[in-house]
Amino acid sequence: MTNKVWDYIIVGGGSAGCVLANRLSAEPSRSVLLLEAGWGGLDRTPLVQAPAGSLYIATSTLFAWKYPYQPDPTRANRTDGTIAGKLLGGGSSINGTMFIRGAADDYDDWARLGNDGWGYRDVLPFFKKLERTAIGAEEYHGRGGPLGVEYARPMLDISHRFIEAAIESGIPYNSDINGECLQGVSRTPCSIFAGTRQSTARVYLRPAMKRRNLKVVTRALARKILFDGKEAVGVEYDSNGRTEVAKASKEIILSAGAIRSPQILLLSGIGPAEQMSRFRLPLVHELRGVGHNYMDHLAAHMAFKVSLPTWCREASLGRQASHILKWVLRKDGPADTGFSQAVAFVRSSEALKNPDIQLCFMPFSLVPGDSPTGSYRKLTVPRKYGDMIMVYVSECKPESRGWLTLASTRILDPPLVYPNYLSSPKTLGKIVTGIEIVRRIMAASPIGPHVKAEVRPGSDARSTDALQEWIRQEAGTMAHSSGTCKMGHDDSAVVDEKLRVRGVRKLRVVDASIMPTIPSGNINAPVIMIAEKASDEILCSTERP
Repeated sequence: MTNKVWDYIIVGGGSAGCVLANRLSAEPSRSVLLLEAGWGGLDRTPLVQAPAGSLYIATSTLFAWKYPYQPDPTRANRTDGTIAGKLLGGGSSINGTMFIRGAADDYDDWARLGNDGWGYRDVLPFFKKLERTAIGAEEYHGRGGPLGVEYARPMLDISHRFIEAAIESGIPYNSDINGECLQGVSRTPCSIFAGTRQSTARVYLRPAMKRRNLKVVTRALARKILFDGKEAVGVEYDSNGRTEVAKASKEIILSAGAIRSPQILLLSGIGPAEQMSRFRLPLVHELRGVGHNYMDHLAAHMAFKVSLPTWCREASLGRQASHILKWVLRKDGPADTGFSQAVAFVRSSEALKNPDIQLCFMPFSLVPGDSPTGSYRKLTVPRKYGDMIMVYVSECKPESRGWLTLASTRILDPPLVYPNYLSSPKTLGKIVTGIEIVRRIMAASPIGPHVKAEVRPGSDARSTDALQEWIRQEAGTMAHSSGTCKMGHDDSAVVDEKLRVRGVRKLRVVDASIMPTIPSGNINAPVIMIAEKASDEILCSTERP
């Protein structure tokens, strides 16, 4: 298969790229090349396949790309950052395994913005297609898809108590937040099945790698897309210290994520003309929206000391070793759990139709002063502090928008990312409301008698001004980077509703960067849905006689 012209080239073997590689190579007559910049084989290690391994790998430079932020004036000029998966499966291989679709209106909003075929009823079949779960009704869920979804387990007593306390405080119980309605409190649905992380590398790519018409090249860092006029014809990439070129006859698909995909477009001559001029890059086609519309979920991390058992008790080296052995032998125990065991979606006002605040409960806490992904120096469960729990508070659909630009013409230099997290005044208000809701939950009778102290933000931070200042100083990324190659038809849109890059031919973007607005909650499930839908569209359009 050396020196051949491929039908399809996929750039990026993450959450979306692995889905595309599987679906596009299903017919033996189609040849598919997948280029992944990270290391091969890491997705098969126990640290990745055991769900709790996220604690060890999420900030490791072996498993994750680290993208620093430029000073954020909306958060006291902080310079933290975000991460992305640096291995097959991408974010699905290193995330906390929370598997949440978002609200139906999130996708109806996409359709209302002019993206035909992206309403909730349009995307629901693809959510069902990817899924294998016993949760919920068949009207909303798939039973035979490749990716297993289960509730977090084993559930601790304090996790059950959080749910009971949320109900007592007025939040309705919802047995299926991925079904008809998002609102309410629930056990957390996770991309875990039979004790094993359900990364797209495991459930989509590995089975497809047996096919002779699919080639996967790891440690292959794409530098740019090659064009003949305005038609994409190939990819230039670095591999083992050499520059290689791969050619495609049908399509090239960018699935490198919301930071790398726009960077590759810019280096390929697609983007704002002023950036092409500044870096002396040939302009193939001007698209002013490339790198704009940067979105993420900003999260404030509350922490409490409690008198009930938490995972903090399991943090000693001896206990961790026993849990790893138990997982290897039986695929259960503390290593078989994602970050979150309970989740709630609530409304800040009764006048709202949909939840606008997410609360994520975790039966452990991390070292006070660190934040989970951006400014984390380490992900360490602080056993010396005793039993602790943590609750993340985030706004479901932030209106704040950031942007990114090239730092240089070297692909290894991360783009300059300006997150601008609190540019919308609504975000601060909603996170403050979420903190107050959490405090009411933690005072309710099922859990209140077992709360010894509020560690973060602390009982002294009571006024709105004090809480807002704490948020500016402490809140960090949920690693949900998205929106930088947004779908639409306005002047800032980068791809159309079929995810084709506007103004050029045979080039699409399929990853979180195409989201015009960010879905409520975690974004890995929506990204996999996008890839399923895109695969269907690509095959329909390029394989049509």
